Amino acid sequence: MRGNRFSRSHVSLNPDVDEEQYWTHDWDTVGMNDIPAMLDHITATTGAEKVFYSSHSMGGTAFLVSMAERPEMQQKVAAAYLMAPPAWIEHAPDIMVAASQFVDLMERMMENLGQTDGAAPVINRQ
Repeated sequence: MRGNRFSRSHVSLNPDVDEEQYWTHDWDTVGMNDIPAMLDHITATTGAEKVFYSSHSMGGTAFLVSMAERPEMQQKVAAAYLMAPPAWIEHAPDIMVAASQFVDLMERMMENLGQTDGAAPVINRQ
């Protein structure tokens, strides 16, 4: 899934050159594009008709988006195990709601620390 150092092999974007476009995505984008692409790739590569999907956090939310917005993908899933998918924030602790106001500041701080891909600093990106 996008957002970590293992997802740097995009078919048309270079994360070092097209950094803003490459890293700008949300769970809707991942659910509409990435999850279906992963399911298509897995079934085409393995020959399996259905897969078991397991995820945590944003991966679960993106999966819910995918199944709701791309119902044709449901036929490729035997079962899904979603651990802590954030679907509603109505009952989020006040500290989480307060911290969400500083996302832009936190992103700038991470960029200044050289952590633009959401993972631990990568010394050699080659």
